[in-house]
Amino acid sequence: MGKWAFSKKTFFILFFLCIFSFSSPASSFSDYLDRIIFFNLQLQAVTVDMYLYIGWLFEEKEEMKKASENAINDLEELASFVKKSNPPKDLVSLKEEFLKLIDRLKDIYQGIERKDEKEIEKEFTLFAELYNTFIDNLEKAFKYKEFVKLPKDFKIINEEVKLAKTEEDKNLYIKAVHFMKKKHFKKAYGILSQLKDKYKDTAFGDCIMLKISDCWLRPFTDIEKKKNFALEKEGIKILEDIINSKRYSPVLFEAFYKWRTSTQAFYYGMSNISQIPNKMYNQKRWQLIQVIKRYLKNNPQDIWAKYQIDLLLSLPNIERGGRLGNSNLVHWGILYVDLSKKETPPKNKKR
Repeated sequence: MGKWAFSKKTFFILFFLCIFSFSSPASSFSDYLDRIIFFNLQLQAVTVDMYLYIGWLFEEKEEMKKASENAINDLEELASFVKKSNPPKDLVSLKEEFLKLIDRLKDIYQGIERKDEKEIEKEFTLFAELYNTFIDNLEKAFKYKEFVKLPKDFKIINEEVKLAKTEEDKNLYIKAVHFMKKKHFKKAYGILSQLKDKYKDTAFGDCIMLKISDCWLRPFTDIEKKKNFALEKEGIKILEDIINSKRYSPVLFEAFYKWRTSTQAFYYGMSNISQIPNKMYNQKRWQLIQVIKRYLKNNPQDIWAKYQIDLLLSLPNIERGGRLGNSNLVHWGILYVDLSKKETPPKNKKR
């Protein structure tokens, strides 16, 4: 109950990560598969919201009723988007299957506050069978996509520094990145500060500002922080500005991932009962995918841009059910903590 598709979903995510990048030709097949994957993320976002009441607050019947009504509204909104989508003929069945998933989930949540645990578990077992069939058919539909991999010698930093106007700026940026790897964030920040104004509102400026955000958001940085967490808030604001710029840059995925992770950590919390606004996060990720696809129309050979779409689509929602809290703990650790040094996560500001 509540974990109806976790094992299947985990396989689905690993499937993406193992295959890595797919190309994004302007084909209706590829575009529609991207859309279906996004729809699926939004479906899962609803289940994460409801799992709070099914898994932890089962006796809070009034709150559960309100949450179920919100969940049904979200599902109806999602269904309207799916119905308006126009798949290629060979993918029409995926659309129909997905609409059935939405209807089944709405039936489960309708009046859920009056159902006992066994009844809910039985309903989710039946739902899981339907969902797993959908995932199997979605995987089969990947035959319509041409999968590609990055060259073995590919380095993300090369995509960043080629945007620098001068060799001097390029070398300064590389030097700052080197200092960051050595955890000399104060030195790195000093260099990046010299460059940020020159590249304001440019793609390379996004790269520079992302690194500045890293200097501020690391929990164990050598930059002195104010007790009111002003630097953390500013670091998150930097990330938000990058992903809201409507401008392509080689750090869009990284900026989104760090924005979502740090926003969840500092504003919502990392416990299993924290609010997790996956729907909002997913809407933002879809906006970025559209930014990248617009860029690819004029730059169809940019493999890294295609790869960023892959990364955005394969990044799972933040989920509940971890032993120590929600899955953002894992994301936060991956992005900001040197696990070999046994660094500890920050205290939640809001639960």
